[in-house]
Amino acid sequence: MVAIPFPSLTTALDKWFDSLDLDRQELYTFIQDNTSIFDDETSPSDCDTFMDELSEYGINTCDDFESAHYWETDSFNPNADFVEYIVTELSEVELPEFLVIDYEASWERNYRYDFFYISFGATTFFFTNNF
Repeated sequence: MVAIPFPSLTTALDKWFDSLDLDRQELYTFIQDNTSIFDDETSPSDCDTFMDELSEYGINTCDDFESAHYWETDSFNPNADFVEYIVTELSEVELPEFLVIDYEASWERNYRYDFFYISFGATTFFFTNNF
């Protein structure tokens, strides 16, 4: 009987993951489990880029990510939609239907100082600066 070598099933993503330190592995796994952005099709380079950008804001562990992560969207106008989410979903105030709010202006004037965002593909993640 002739032994046939079995092809390696290790992917570039697996090799990259194995090369990470424990905190970064846990962060990657947390993001993968709790968002829709890291999947088997995501390149190691893209994962590194996203996690490096998180690190620039002080998010280096899964606990940091969980504390800072506020909201995510695939919207065309993410800043305005984020402010609308905060005003309509998180506030206890019922707004009258006749009231018109410029959510983009609200982002520029007020919210951009307390939050930051990172875009990854079509998804925009919002994080609080106070975590």
